[in-house]
Amino acid sequence: GDSGLSPTNRAGLEYATDGNLYLKIGDFQQPDNAPGSLYKVNLDGSTQFVATLSDNTGNLYPTDGITNNVLATDPQSGLTYTVTRTTDGSILQSLNLADGVLTTVGAIEGLQITAMAFGNVSAVPEPSSIAILFSIATVAVFFRRRRAT
Repeated sequence: GDSGLSPTNRAGLEYATDGNLYLKIGDFQQPDNAPGSLYKVNLDGSTQFVATLSDNTGNLYPTDGITNNVLATDPQSGLTYTVTRTTDGSILQSLNLADGVLTTVGAIEGLQITAMAFGNVSAVPEPSSIAILFSIATVAVFFRRRRAT
């Protein structure tokens, strides 16, 4: 299908935990009341319209000239988030990929967010934990050598 992409679009791509690639677009040269759209991108490069973006009361969600179509999916919760830029900062929103409904999570004043990602952060062991592991290894080596003699 036609994705509606044009040189004036702001677009965001994201692989969601359901294994699909999603495209969120909004034409920033449209009037203030022009809604953004959500598409599924197929392996052959074609797109499938999913929904017109709306808020959780059913009102269409406009692309007001500074909408930023950032998408990121939290791999642990499976929730997809997006950021909409405003003149005062940014708004973090969750995005329902089934129906295009945006729910505001919170405002981020003074920051124009242009990218977002989730990553796996491995825990860094505390020095005391390393010391305990070293002590256990030392005791194990001591008893092994003692048995050998």
